[in-house]
Amino acid sequence: ALAAIAGGWDRSVAAPAARAARAIAGALDGDRAIRDDLDDDLLAAAATAWAALAARRDRWSDVRADALGVAAALTLARAATAEPPPDLAALLAPAYADDDPEVRLAALEATPAPAPAALRPAIAARVAADPRPDVQLVAAQALCAGDPAAGLAALDDAGKEALRGAVGAAPARRPGALLDAARCVALDDDPRSV
Repeated sequence: ALAAIAGGWDRSVAAPAARAARAIAGALDGDRAIRDDLDDDLLAAAATAWAALAARRDRWSDVRADALGVAAALTLARAATAEPPPDLAALLAPAYADDDPEVRLAALEATPAPAPAALRPAIAARVAADPRPDVQLVAAQALCAGDPAAGLAALDDAGKEALRGAVGAAPARRPGALLDAARCVALDDDPRSV
């Protein structure tokens, strides 16, 4: 029901509906889905509705970003209940390259740590070539949190150079992203990473 409201044209209603749904979905995980015996078909339908809203380029950035966060949370929760598990990469990988930087950030922030191997190339591409330094830094966080060795291995030379630049120019408002991204820099034996 909240997805239908969030999909409307009235931003004063759509944005709070999307934020509320994101808060609700944020409290959901695989354990809760099993404990509360949540119907997988309903979770799948909700994830599909929110993913469709996130993909609509005619909607506001914040609504799309929240919608993607809801879809990702539902998809991750379904991994404990669905056979076969849902494809998180199919949801997040296209959003990493979305035209809207807020949607790209939401997709990167929804990436579990450590980043699944299927998502690492798309995340590495954001580190190497995203035009926004904050997106580059959050991409580096998504790549390096949990398994910095695998994250560093996913980067080519241009990606490593971009990683060093993103860490060096990190915005003060993202200290957690800076710390996680720096884990990859610390493992790099290139003298420029010192």
